[in-house]
Amino acid sequence: MICDGERLVGFVMAGFDPAHPVEPYRSYLWRLDIAADLQGQGYGSFAVAEREL
Repeated sequence: MICDGERLVGFVMAGFDPAHPVEPYRSYLWRLDIAADLQGQGYGSFAVAEREL
């Protein structure tokens, strides 16, 4: 889920298989949905940005 505080703004479906023999297929983004009225405000970019947690 992608939330802004308590508000749900979208969701991500992704996969992670660190043992896959082909490196580019070890992780993938399957689906990214942001509410129509909230698109273009950076929520999708935030959801897929590379960062260390």
